[in-house]
Amino acid sequence: MKKLICAFCMVIGLQVQAGEISVAVSQTSVDIGDVISLTLSGTALDSFDTFGLDILFDTSLFAVSSGVFDYPATGVATDLWLDSLFFSSLSNGVAASFADFATYSGDLLLARFELTAIAAGYSSFSVANVEFYDSLVSVTDTLNVTTASDVSATVAAVSEPSMLVLFLLAGVALLGRNTKISG
Repeated sequence: MKKLICAFCMVIGLQVQAGEISVAVSQTSVDIGDVISLTLSGTALDSFDTFGLDILFDTSLFAVSSGVFDYPATGVATDLWLDSLFFSSLSNGVAASFADFATYSGDLLLARFELTAIAAGYSSFSVANVEFYDSLVSVTDTLNVTTASDVSATVAAVSEPSMLVLFLLAGVALLGRNTKISG
């Protein structure tokens, strides 16, 4: 009887698979004006044909590259059919949605696009409101998907060229003073 219960628990336990959605950035320390890549990937995803999720970050520090919000999106890499992938701006990031008649599963690049650092500060990047569906199985049941841990990036202010000019002027003044004293 114990073996039967153990086998039953293993069968139930093995059927619970959870795909994982993760977000990554190409650099974690950037200067104002630098461009980084944001990658949204899925690992061990069950069959799906529709999803919606939010990519959260500080929009006062990073601007999404032009073309991402166009239809079809430009400057976006993906393993999915690009014409079925839509992006919209949020006050705290970007919303991504996808709908297609074909189903996808496994390890996939969901989206990769560029962000430009526009101000100094610290921002974390995370995924929220994740919903994946397989409409052929059920329109109302979401698939079991978890999100990976957050990543972060720090934007440093670039020293202004005027500071360099001030140092040069001070150096010239000191050199001029030394030549007057000598002469």
